[in-house]
Amino acid sequence: MPRLKKVEQQNYSVILSVNGEEYASGGVTLLDALKNLHPKFYKTKGKLKIKKGDKVIERLLSIPQMKKLFGSLGSF
Repeated sequence: MPRLKKVEQQNYSVILSVNGEEYASGGVTLLDALKNLHPKFYKTKGKLKIKKGDKVIERLLSIPQMKKLFGSLGSF
């Protein structure tokens, strides 16, 4: 009898709004969803929206917080 593969669902979805653009990503865990998010650059504060099922959390991120999350990507 063949073994069945476990289907991984994307439980978390992350949306980052910065510089008038939106970047979206998803993953099984929150860390996977954040690692899949690749903003090009940022010069202003960003709004991070995390969704899991019916729950939604929004948070305003300052430029130093975005540098810690995504690395220094040419922010001035």
